[in-house]
Amino acid sequence: MQKYLNLCCGNNPVPSTDEVEMVNVDIAIDNPLITKFDVTVTPYPLQDLEFDRIYMFHAIEHIPEELHGTLLKEFRRILKDEGQLVFAYPEFSAVIKRWQDAVGDDRDFWKHTIYGRGTTEWDRHKALMDTVDFAKYMSYFGWHMVGAAPEKGQEFNTVVVCMKAPFPLTYERLLEKEFA
Repeated sequence: MQKYLNLCCGNNPVPSTDEVEMVNVDIAIDNPLITKFDVTVTPYPLQDLEFDRIYMFHAIEHIPEELHGTLLKEFRRILKDEGQLVFAYPEFSAVIKRWQDAVGDDRDFWKHTIYGRGTTEWDRHKALMDTVDFAKYMSYFGWHMVGAAPEKGQEFNTVVVCMKAPFPLTYERLLEKEFA
């Protein structure tokens, strides 16, 4: 049986099936189907190499960019070596263009897509997501983006699939090895 992790699921837990045990996580939801913890605080109360796949749909943009590296390191710890990490987020440049062009005559929708709805602290966007920059960032933290595509039905959103990759050798990592 495969084991998947659905991080920041909101009040939308995905049920387990005969083939997949699904662990749903959110900080703000009281629901017996949801494990409650703050994904910005590591280490997670989860085992090393526990999951075959990790999902984070429309949540990474709600987390301050300076915490993304910490999260990516934690995802490496809990994801199996051949596992997949899947993100979905609003593609900032595509959303800005739609706001500028007033697509659908609904600038408020695009404004909320840029900033988040703001109904709670967790419902504000704190990172501008750009797939080209995100791929470079992912690489630095030992991830390889194996695919990126517009989200079906919402082409202004991007879905990316990543797998573990060797950490690139940077000057800092070379010094760590040399003086460890």
